[in-house]
Amino acid sequence: FCPPPPRPAFNKPAAALCLCLSLVARHMVGIYHQNIKPLHHPHGPPLSHSSGVRARQEQVPFVLVEDDAFFEESIAPLLGKHVTLSSVSDATTLTSGAADAPGLTGKASRGRPEAGAPSWKGEAPRRISKLSASAAVVPLAEVEAGSCGSKAAACSRLSRLAVDSKGNSGSEFAAPPGVVLPFGTMELALEAGGHASAFRDLLSQLDDMLREPEDDPRNARLARLCEEVQGLILNSSKLPDEVIKALQDSLPADSPVIARSSANVEDLAGLSGAGLYDSIPGIDPSSATSLQRGIALVWASLFSRRAVLSRGAGGIPSQAAAMAVLLQPQLCPDLSFVLHTAHPVTRDAGVMWAEVAPGQGEILATGSRGAAWRMEIGKAGDTLRMLSFANFSTAWLVARGTGKGGVATLAPTTVDYSSQALSGSEEARAQLSRRLLGVGAALEAEMGGAQDVEGCIAAGQLYIVQTRPQP
Repeated sequence: FCPPPPRPAFNKPAAALCLCLSLVARHMVGIYHQNIKPLHHPHGPPLSHSSGVRARQEQVPFVLVEDDAFFEESIAPLLGKHVTLSSVSDATTLTSGAADAPGLTGKASRGRPEAGAPSWKGEAPRRISKLSASAAVVPLAEVEAGSCGSKAAACSRLSRLAVDSKGNSGSEFAAPPGVVLPFGTMELALEAGGHASAFRDLLSQLDDMLREPEDDPRNARLARLCEEVQGLILNSSKLPDEVIKALQDSLPADSPVIARSSANVEDLAGLSGAGLYDSIPGIDPSSATSLQRGIALVWASLFSRRAVLSRGAGGIPSQAAAMAVLLQPQLCPDLSFVLHTAHPVTRDAGVMWAEVAPGQGEILATGSRGAAWRMEIGKAGDTLRMLSFANFSTAWLVARGTGKGGVATLAPTTVDYSSQALSGSEEARAQLSRRLLGVGAALEAEMGGAQDVEGCIAAGQLYIVQTRPQP
């Protein structure tokens, strides 16, 4: 990623077009400068789902260029010149223009209000005050957003809706069970080892540093400080045995577990935080070491450099951020999907958009090269239009016991598309689109607005693992 120049004193709103050259850039929309608009480089990773969420949230165009010749012949000569970028659903143009030509101007928005989602208002999260099994392990059915985050609260609501959907053939779905370590658990785990004061001091330094003028030396010091905070969490936080035992008693012993972030600064109106915080799959629940490591990795992701910069761009201090951890059985899907209940490009509320891929859903969010099965599903008349067929060469599956501390990694497995029904059967595609339409419409009605839904198909059962207001 090309580092930004010093911030100019604009007399009027101005815009720059930024070429993103590396994977980390896909998370940096709007971070480096409020007027930078990113353009994706042809040799970078493909546009992912989380990139699209962040770009729509910031209300900036985000364009993928895969034609090397077009880049060399048409884009490279325009570097350093005034340009106009126009991107609509069926065409993108980039043309040179005069310095005073109207173009992309104005401050990047933090996002429009979305129905059914809480907003960031600066309230202090409700943190637990005692590191006991009864306080630190919250059943999913008892979760509240103020103490466990909006994501965990949405999953709690999903579990109730899943029960209510049983028997409704057009909209039935399942949701995985789980437990949550609420806000304050990380801080108490650090305090138990005598590291609470050092942790608070590091967060204070982070917030002070974000107020400094932005330059290369400051950015380097910020990166080192973020690494120090993360290292403290990973090496010095320890949950007591009674909390680990309560987690093990609450989770299935015969299934790997996924630890998911549920921060007070994600899944909010105008602040989705998509892709900023980590989920750790393949944890062995019978291993205290594996559980501790997976949970600490989620906690530490709250203070990655890109997360700190993103919150800083929104005026949110690190000392105000809190992380809860949602632990659920790891599903082993045949297919994973992302469903937008309103068209994300045209904003047509009468058309849903789905992306479906084989295996784990990470392939839709990690910039893997290839295409998903992309569908436009008309709400009126249940119409299906296929936009692309999947051609990812691999699917991601959990490989247990391969990672540090007993935490598993996701391993690529070659996909045989001759055995994939969605590629060869029109009826299979129609059947899936009907299921997605029914569940999407039900969630949209329950949540009070268009939804960005993540789910999967495992052993024929449709699961919903997350829903958030659609940017």
